[in-house]
Amino acid sequence: MTEPRKNDTSKSLTDQIKAHPGIALASGLALGVVVSALLPRGSARRLAKSAAAAATVGTEAGLLLARQAREKAEAAASEAVVTLHAAEDSAGKGLRRLRRGAADAAESGAGKGLDLAHAAIRLLGALKR
Repeated sequence: MTEPRKNDTSKSLTDQIKAHPGIALASGLALGVVVSALLPRGSARRLAKSAAAAATVGTEAGLLLARQAREKAEAAASEAVVTLHAAEDSAGKGLRRLRRGAADAAESGAGKGLDLAHAAIRLLGALKR
């Protein structure tokens, strides 16, 4: 059994933070509160300022990830609409070609039928004589 590499672990942690930025932010704030309670008062204030700055950065990162996800979703939806319209146009063209072919075949068949009927009439006329 192999041990996970450090890179895999950090990648997994990054993926979890991307997937759940709110939970990551809340966890960071909770950790900051615990650490600040353990440190002397002056250190706690400095740490609180750092934690607030880190929380701000985390919030901005979460908003950026959300914006990127929204933009990707909008792009995918737009692409799907374009593909749907192209398929619809293609199907419409195919249906028009099919109708045109059927109409041509019907017209040709009717013409051939009339020709055959005239030939049969001529043959019957010839046989009666």
